[in-house]
Amino acid sequence: MRTARYSLASLRADLTRLADAPDGPFSAGINLSENAIEIETTSLAAFNEWAAVHGSAIPAHAKLKVVHALPSPVLDIYGGLGLSGCTSGFSVIDGGGTRGTTTAGHCGNSQSYQGNDLPFVSENVGGWSDVQWHTAPSLTVLNLIQEPYYPYTRSITSSTYWGSQTVGSTVCKYGNTSGYSCGTITQKDHIPSCIPNARPVWVRASNGGAGGDSGAPVYLGNSAYGILACADSSVIIYGAVDWVESDLGVTILTY
Repeated sequence: MRTARYSLASLRADLTRLADAPDGPFSAGINLSENAIEIETTSLAAFNEWAAVHGSAIPAHAKLKVVHALPSPVLDIYGGLGLSGCTSGFSVIDGGGTRGTTTAGHCGNSQSYQGNDLPFVSENVGGWSDVQWHTAPSLTVLNLIQEPYYPYTRSITSSTYWGSQTVGSTVCKYGNTSGYSCGTITQKDHIPSCIPNARPVWVRASNGGAGGDSGAPVYLGNSAYGILACADSSVIIYGAVDWVESDLGVTILTY
């Protein structure tokens, strides 16, 4: 047991005075073991200038610490979100463990989410697929897709490949423009006019979509089915996850 020079109440009072001042270039908290307020900043000069401008006296028991960076907001990215050009598809991971997100290949290669750039990696447009993927270095990539109902996201824990997708079965999609809808697979050997040099492996379903839905995840339950490439008010065309993985050299993130 040892005697503390400053009471917890006085430390909290001084910390509250810092909190009541305009937002400054620092983060601060009480270090109980040191009986002090610990202030972290990336620049002592910037912090001192802020304190002088706003008349904020630095508590005598404060400890200033220069750090490389301050904590910043963390955003999650997953399927069904509005990118700068299209809709995010399934989250993926490559052989080296790098995670990222997909969208339609015909969408622009410069994509971002809520102001965060998504560096382009690779794409394929035509033949078997219409897909591209991007890393997300400033975001947390999760194996989720957007849902319209509470809790508003759905986990993707498996993939259903083209050979196991059957005509007459149900599939759902979540597009940034038209939102959530489910329909029935009407063809799985389709050659769509919207895909250059298309092979007869495209899946056509009766969901319906709109412009801006390109790249949207197509799924059923917790299983990934494909990436939406083309749509009108009554039809969607998507490439199965087989070709997403093989053409991009990635795996659908399922954990």
